[in-house]
Parts: sequence; C-alpha cells; structure tokens
Amino acid sequence: MRNWFNNLKIGTKIWSGSGLILAFLAIVAAIAYSGLSTVGREFDEYRHIARQTNELGRIQANIVSTRVAEKRFLLTGDTTILDTVTQRIDATGKLIEDALPLFTEDSEHEAVVEVQSLLASYRATFNQAKDLFMQSTERRAALIAVGPEAEAALAKLSDADFADNNVAEGQAGAAALRDLLKVRLLASHFLTTSVVEDANAALAAFESLETTVTKLAALQTDALGKSEAGKVQAAIDTYGAALKDMLDVTMRTDDLVINTLDPIGREIANESEKLKLDKKVFQDELGPRVVADIASTILFALIISGIALVLGTLAAIVVASLITKPISRMTTVMGEMAKGEYNVDVPAKGQKDEIGSMAAAVEVFRTNGLAMLQIDAEKAQSLEKERVEQAARASLQQELGKVVSAAVAGDFSKRIERHFDQHDLQGLASAVNDMVETVDRGVSETGSVLSALADADLTQRMTGDYQGAFDKLKADTNSVAEKLTDIVGQLKQTSRGLRNATGEILAGANDLSERTTKQAATVEETSAAMEQLSHTVMDNAKRAEEASVKTKSMSQSAEEGGEVMRKATGAMEQITSSSSKISNIIGMIDDIAFQTNLLALNASVEAARAGEAGKGFAVVAVEVRRLAQSAAEASSEVKALIEQSAEEVSGGSKLVASAAEKLSTILSAVKENNALMEGIARESREQAAAIDEVNVAVRQMDEMTQHNAALVEQTNAAIEQTEAQAADLDRIVDIFQVSDGSHRQTAPTAPRQAPAARPGVLKKIASGAKALLSHGNAAVDKDWSEF
Repeated sequence: MRNWFNNLKIGTKIWSGSGLILAFLAIVAAIAYSGLSTVGREFDEYRHIARQTNELGRIQANIVSTRVAEKRFLLTGDTTILDTVTQRIDATGKLIEDALPLFTEDSEHEAVVEVQSLLASYRATFNQAKDLFMQSTERRAALIAVGPEAEAALAKLSDADFADNNVAEGQAGAAALRDLLKVRLLASHFLTTSVVEDANAALAAFESLETTVTKLAALQTDALGKSEAGKVQAAIDTYGAALKDMLDVTMRTDDLVINTLDPIGREIANESEKLKLDKKVFQDELGPRVVADIASTILFALIISGIALVLGTLAAIVVASLITKPISRMTTVMGEMAKGEYNVDVPAKGQKDEIGSMAAAVEVFRTNGLAMLQIDAEKAQSLEKERVEQAARASLQQELGKVVSAAVAGDFSKRIERHFDQHDLQGLASAVNDMVETVDRGVSETGSVLSALADADLTQRMTGDYQGAFDKLKADTNSVAEKLTDIVGQLKQTSRGLRNATGEILAGANDLSERTTKQAATVEETSAAMEQLSHTVMDNAKRAEEASVKTKSMSQSAEEGGEVMRKATGAMEQITSSSSKISNIIGMIDDIAFQTNLLALNASVEAARAGEAGKGFAVVAVEVRRLAQSAAEASSEVKALIEQSAEEVSGGSKLVASAAEKLSTILSAVKENNALMEGIARESREQAAAIDEVNVAVRQMDEMTQHNAALVEQTNAAIEQTEAQAADLDRIVDIFQVSDGSHRQTAPTAPRQAPAARPGVLKKIASGAKALLSHGNAAVDKDWSEF
C-alpha cells in the first residue's frame, strides 16, 4: 500500500490529502443541508398547523359571540342586536372561507366544509327564528291589548249584577273574572318559562273560563244583561283567539331555537373544537420531533467534523512525510556527490513519481561520476607507464606535464606548443592537444548548462559535436535538463490547478457563508416574531381570565337579585291572598248591609201599616236603613279599593315573577358565557405554551445556524490559507525558465554516465516544498484548534 502511494505523482498525493478533507467537508455540508431542510419542512408544517389552530380558535370565538348576541336578542327583543348577530355570522363565514385553503387533507377539508354548511343552516334557521320571534312579539302585544278589554267588560257585567242585587249572576261574574285573571297569569308565566306544560295549563284555564262565561250568560234574564254578556263572550273569544295564536307562534319559535338553532351552534363549536384538538395533538408530536432532528443533525455534523479533523491531520502528516523525507535524503546524497563521494546509495530510485524521476537523474550523475573517476585512474596509470618506459621523452613529458597540470588545475587552455620531429611523439602531442581541446569544450558546455540550472534556467543545452564519453556526458546532461524541465512543468501545472481548485472552493464557501448568514438573520427575525405572538396570546389569555372573573361576579350578583325577586314574589303572593280574604269579608259585610236594608225596608212597611203606633219604629227603621245603605256604600268603596289594590298587587306580582324568570334566564346565559370565557382563556394559555415551544425550537435553530456560519467562516479562512500556499508554490516554480516547446513528459532514457550536478536547484525545490507543506499544515492546525 505504501509503495503504491509512493508511486503516485506529487500533485496526486497533495490532492488525495486535500480531497479527503474536502470529502468530509462535503459530508458535513450535506448533513447540515439535509438537517436544515428537514427542520425547515417540519417548521413550515408546525407553522401551518399553528395557523390552522388560530383560525379555528377565531371561528370558535366568533360563533360564541354570535350565539351570545342571538340569546340577547331572543331574551330582550332588542332589534339593534340583529346587526351584531348578522355581522358575527358574516365574520364567521369569512373566517371559514379564509381557513379552507389551509386544510388540504380530505377529512379536514370535508370537516371545514361541514362547518361552513352548518353555518349556512344556522343563518337560515336564525332568520326563521327571528321572523317567528317578531310574530310572537306582535301576538304578545295584541294579547296584552285584548286582555284588559275582556277583563273590563267582565268586571262591568259583574258590578252591574251586584248592583241589581243579582247575587248568583254577580258570583258567576266574579268566578269568570277570577278564571280570566288565572288565564292571563298562566299565559304570562308561559312567556317567561317557555314550558309546554304552562301553555297547556293556560289553554285548560281558558276552557274553564269559556265554561264560566257561558254559565254567566245563561244566568242573565234581562235584555241589558244578555247584551253585556254577549259583549263579554265576544271579548273572551277575541282574547282566546289571540292567546292561541300567541302560544302557537311562541312554541314554534322555542321549538326552532331549542331543537334546531341551538344544536347547530353547538355542533359548529364541537366540530371546530374537535379539529383544533386534533391539530394540537399533532403539534405536541411535531415539536419534540423537530428538536430531535436538530439534535441529531448537530451530533452527526460534530462527529463527521471530528473524524475529518483527525483524518485530515493524519493525511497532511503522511503526505508531507512521503514528499519531504525522500527529498531531504536526496539533498544529502547530492551534497556528498558534490564533494566527490560517489559511493553512496541514492534514495527513492524505485518510485515512479517526480521524486523517483529526480532520483533516476541523480543516479545518472553518480554513475557518470564513478565513470570519470575510473577514467582518471586509468589515465594516471598510463602516464606513469609512459614516464617509466619513455624516460627519453623528458621534454615531451615536461610539456605534457604542464598541459596536464593546467588541466588538473581546471585550466584546459594549455597546449603542447613544441613541435616534435618524431612522428609518434608529434602524433602523441597532437592527440593530447586534441583531447584537451575536446575536454575544454565538453567541460565548458557542461558547466554552462549546470550554471544555468543553478540559476533556474532550464533552457540551456549542450550543442557541441562529441564522441564517446563526452557524447554520453552531453546526452546525460541534456537528459537531466529535460527531466528537470518536465518535473518543473508538471509542478507548475499542479500548483496552478491547485490554486484554481482552491479558488473555486473559496468562491463556493463564500456563497455558502452568505446564504448561511442570511438564513441566520431570517431565523432570528422569525424568533422575534414568535416571541411577540407569544406575548399577544398570553395577554389575550389574561384578558379572558379577567372577563371570566367579572362574569362570575355578575353571575353572583344575578343570583342574589334572583333571590330578592323570589322573596318579593312571595310577599306579593301573600298580599294578594290577604287582599282576596279581605275582599271576601267585605262581600259578606256588603251582603249583611243589603239584608239589613231589606229588613229596615220591611220594618218601615210594617210601621206604616201600624199607623201612629208604629211611627217611632218607622223612624228607627229609616235610620237603620240609612246606616245599612251607608255601610253598603262604604263596603262597596272599600271592596273596590281592595280589588283595585289586589289587581295592582297581582300585576306587580306578575311583573316581579316575570322579572325573576328573565333574571334566571340571564343568569343561565351568564353562566354559559362564563364557561365559554373560561374555555377561551384555557385555550389561549395552551396556545401560548405551544408558541413558547415553537419559540424555543426557533432559538435552537438560530444557535445551530450561527454555529454553521462560524464553521463556514473557519473553512473560508483555511481555504484562503491553502490558496495562499498554492500561490507561494506557484511563485517558487515560476523562478524556473523553461522553453516554450518543452513537453510535460519526456521519454525515458537508459541511464548513462554524466558529470556531477550542482545541488543548488534541488535545494531550492526542497526548501520551497518544505515551506509550503509546513506552513499549510500549521495554518490548518491553528484554524481547526480555534474552531
């Protein structure tokens, strides 16, 4: 595995380390995006459910207001309340219309449509109840107008009978008057209670009244009495028709309200409450799920980030070690070769990357150096042999020694100037001069090429015509220059590709940073809006609780008033009973006065018959008769006053009873309203608690977004440093001059002997690469530790 990695190009190694970090960065971004997308969808769903719940609450509140206004109208008959009822129904319909698009599921949509249909039924039923109630009000007014007329006609006939001393007729008239008052009392009681039994009792009492009036008419003997009796019967018939009409309309109104209108109102409220409770259950399940998704996203992001940090650090260390260690060892070897030590082991010779190519070129230098040493050794042996064998050639040897000494000193400009007559010596001298000339040119061109390499100029080449070892030296030197040109070209291309890639990554990271910042601002605004909504709902709950307290106080006051009214009704009934008893006693006194008057009249007749003897008795009889008449008149006046007082007390008692019944109805409505207000307050508190939970989730989302923004900023900083290091590498590589026609890769050549190379270029390459890798890793380590 290590050998395989060593054979990769340097750019591939660098990209493998960076690619590992980028892969984990992409995984972190994908996890964050997936988590945020999931949370965003769930938050949108939660907000949609909150809107649905809010609209259902508004529908409930409006239908409650509608029903309260409807009850007020039916209790008071105040027509000004009709506008309020109509407005509340219209407002409820508008709310249902607005809420319909929010409910997309079939069951929920059908439920809202059902509520809309129920509201239409409620509107139509209320209009029918309103029309019947207005008819009932008209019939009640007519009944109130006819009742006193019938009572007056009956009282007139009864008084006439008593005035004519028709006791039986008078008593029948009194009984009829009593039945009429009973009918009116029962009818008034029915209007207060709306109980069917009270209506039946009023009709039964009216039938008894008809029977009594028929008996009264039958007892009349004179024409005037029969005429008055006929008027009484006509008035009673008119009253009966009005009573039956009023009872029928009122009972139909009560039946429509109790059996149709009220159930529709309750069904609307129940359907809305059921929908709202279903949504609340889903809200309670969705809230913890959003929190769990946020926590899991943060956990996965942290785990992957930690793994990326560890693996990125290890990859950077491994890649840096695999690149810098061979280059450092190769620099040491080249330093030894520069000192003339060629018996060294060149590292990384088997690698197939740029370092392996450099190692192959250095091996060529080492082999050529060993070959040169071998040539020098053989040359010294040959000269020594010639000096021994050709002692006679001292002069040639001296001249040759100077040339050789100059060559050894690095001066190849010396030549054997002396001309020898001997052909072999002259040939030898010419050969030496040719050899020195060849060495001078070869070493000079080799030095020029190596000097250019030292100055980072890779365009220089050996162009002379050589043979043998110098031709091989020329080929090896040019091969080294070509290989270095290829290596530097690849490094340039790799550094520029790395810089372009880091630039694109930086642009993407900057775009991600901007979107993350905008998202953080949006989440923060959402959090502020949710807090404001929470305060508003809590204020509504407090106001509803205050209204509930005030309603309870009003209910208690109404109960106390009802108790006072019941006591007043009892006192009125006792007064009515006492008045009735006093009236009976006065009737008896009136009868006694009438009988006394008759006796005094008979006594006067008898005294007149007695003549003078009965005059005194006649005077006494006249006085007794006068006293009896005075007593009869006084009792009649007292009876009239007591009957008037009894009627007034009876009317007051009816009014008090009616007021007590209405107060009881108001008390029931107030209690129902109190229960509704308590429900509204409880629901408002639950909504406030739900909104607080949403607010907590939004704040957690805001914190996570802020953490993501910080992570993106740290990533941007790391990428900017990587881009800067790539630019540094590009500048280091740009110091090399290469020809325009150079290829990125040269064909491999067989290793040949060449002179030792100068280490300046490789030192610069090693130094630049070492600085790039160490600085880049240090920046990454620093940034990640700060994060």
